[in-house]
Amino acid sequence: MHAAVALTEFLFLLLPLPLILIANWADRPPAVEGAAGVPWFARGAAGLGSAIWILLATMAAGVILLALFTLALALPASRGGGASGVATYSVVLLVTGAVAGALVAEPVRAGLARVLPIEPRSAVHATALVLSVVLVGSQLASQLSIDLLKQQASTGAPLGPADVISGEVPFLIAAALGVGLFIRRDPRATLERLGFVRPTGWQLVIALSAAGAFYAFGNGVDALAHHLTPATADKVQAANQRLFGQLGDPVGIATIAL
Repeated sequence: MHAAVALTEFLFLLLPLPLILIANWADRPPAVEGAAGVPWFARGAAGLGSAIWILLATMAAGVILLALFTLALALPASRGGGASGVATYSVVLLVTGAVAGALVAEPVRAGLARVLPIEPRSAVHATALVLSVVLVGSQLASQLSIDLLKQQASTGAPLGPADVISGEVPFLIAAALGVGLFIRRDPRATLERLGFVRPTGWQLVIALSAAGAFYAFGNGVDALAHHLTPATADKVQAANQRLFGQLGDPVGIATIAL
């Protein structure tokens, strides 16, 4: 059962990858030199790339429709004083879809470029913004609508090293494809763009020092939380113990660090 759930979550995280590929094709369409000799894949990729704006708008509209559908289901129950969590989820999701839809418009991205280092006309940058908003918004909707700590502490599936890796691999693939692996960059340039380079001696010293500082900071915050908000701190501890209890050995610690 746990393996099936893990596989489902893994496949779900892979869903944005085709959209990321299409965005890269939009920024750099495959070379088309003479209709007779053009491979069908290059023609199809170029066509899909031009449709990226429709796909992004469709994603934003889908989030809005999901929010309205969920809200419609919650309204009858809310009249009796229930389903407030579902209503909260729907409202946050509705705002998420509206923001994602606004980011599809180039003037909105042009205004955002004044404070963020983005290229307003880049399909890749637009896709990154829309996907980020949808990801953060959906997570925020879940956290505000239910007692997530209590749920994870009672029903959360304990994570092993393989679960941690499978949960992060889609993000690694998305990062590589997002910077244009095999489309705008070769493997070497992709690694350099993502910062996967051999660290220098001073960088290792800084990394180890930062790790120690964060470890001390984490312990201090945990102690402060148990003093100021003991009930919440106990929920956090119970959830962490259930989710990460199997990762306390050297293999688990090394997996989390990786």
